[in-house]
Amino acid sequence: MANNYGNWQWVAGTGNDTRPNRSFNPLRQARRFDPDGVYVRRYLPELADLPGARARTPWREERPPRGYPPPVGDPGR
Repeated sequence: MANNYGNWQWVAGTGNDTRPNRSFNPLRQARRFDPDGVYVRRYLPELADLPGARARTPWREERPPRGYPPPVGDPGR
């Protein structure tokens, strides 16, 4: 159990023995593993009306979906 937590922290770059300049990029993961935005639309119903890959980047829409908060930081960094 402890090893699994340590591995996830290392991959995300948040553990106490991290690799420099390593961070988890949710947009890259979404492009690789959810190219059509199916997962995002399933768990975020406010994005259900956005077609295809646009569901992954709702803050870039001319009119962002109602109820969806703006990003706190740049999710692509």
